Amino acid sequence: MLQLRYTLVLVLIVSIACIPASIFASIPAPLQLPLPAPTSPSIPAPIPPAPILDVPIPIPDILPAPTPPLVRVTVTAYSSSPDETSGDPFITASGRRVFDGLVACPRSLPFGTVVKIGTRLYHCFDRLHQKYDDRFDIWMATKDAALLFGKRQLLVHIMRG
Repeated sequence: MLQLRYTLVLVLIVSIACIPASIFASIPAPLQLPLPAPTSPSIPAPIPPAPILDVPIPIPDILPAPTPPLVRVTVTAYSSSPDETSGDPFITASGRRVFDGLVACPRSLPFGTVVKIGTRLYHCFDRLHQKYDDRFDIWMATKDAALLFGKRQLLVHIMRG
């Protein structure tokens, strides 16, 4: 296959070489345009920003009141005991499995909110019963640890949500 290509190229070269020079004389010369004068390097023009689309944003009639970033509330603890939970004791209200650093938060805070209780950060992925919607409930690995923690009035810093 390679030898065939070389042969075709050689035939093409020989056939071009056999063309009389008078034929090439009848072909007009290419148009010569003057080259622009060299300029000093310049900074390119900035790219204009993308246009802002005029899209309406729906605004609810009643906006929720902002949650204070630092609150003093009742903080309790719970464990994955069937008598303390509804349904599967190892699945949270958000659908995640329980983990160290989990806290059940009031319904006013969205899932994923990070809160600081004492010196530790907790992630809100669970909910309490509606009657206890004014407190935070820290998940503990054992029921004994939860009972030892008890019920305390603590400052809770709401970091982000």
